Amino acid sequence: IDVGARSQIYETIVGLAAKGLAVIVVSSDLDEVLGLSHRVMVLSRGRSRGVLDEAEATRGAVMERATH
Repeated sequence: IDVGARSQIYETIVGLAAKGLAVIVVSSDLDEVLGLSHRVMVLSRGRSRGVLDEAEATRGAVMERATH
């Protein structure tokens, strides 16, 4: 996806969430996930390793759950 399309996708996601809709974002880009999410579910080896609220969802907290 080029930069322009990515920006448009982000705007759409943020707009839908602002209207109260749930949007599920699946990405291996941690910065992307942290920038778009109100809650983050960490999955590792096919299992849920925890759900973090926006305030808890830091790079370190996500990586800690993903590697244990």
